[in-house]
Amino acid sequence: MGATKRELEQATGAKVQVNISEGHLELSGNTSSVQAAQRLLAERVRYVAFEVPRDAASTVLGERGQARQELESCTGAHLWVELGDPSVVQIAGSATAVDQAVAALDLRVTQERFDCPPFAERRAREVVRSLRELLAAEGRSGECRVQVERLQEN
Repeated sequence: MGATKRELEQATGAKVQVNISEGHLELSGNTSSVQAAQRLLAERVRYVAFEVPRDAASTVLGERGQARQELESCTGAHLWVELGDPSVVQIAGSATAVDQAVAALDLRVTQERFDCPPFAERRAREVVRSLRELLAAEGRSGECRVQVERLQEN
């Protein structure tokens, strides 16, 4: 994030303050530099937020936040989860990183919430294929390992 912040400040002349833990970004400076920073951010950064049931938010976080950390590492997106009823999941990053994180979360939550092995397996294959294509297009195909296990039917 530091390199992106410096790049934004150098390109626009605006001062950028980021609080990742709270998901806040503040721009300051003269009107034209703040507007230029806003335009550049709109072009490069995507932000999505959605409500999920609390148990789904726990699935997103994983044990001791491990699932969230792995997802951030693999996709480059930043995730925040506000636990509540319902909980709020927020994702920010490049358009590609956010798309990858949303697809991975969709897969993770779908597998955890539905007892429907054929659907989950089919959806997993679709998401894995999409992730591999996105990573290959970025030249990052070797950075992330995706594993899909066949579900045992009772």
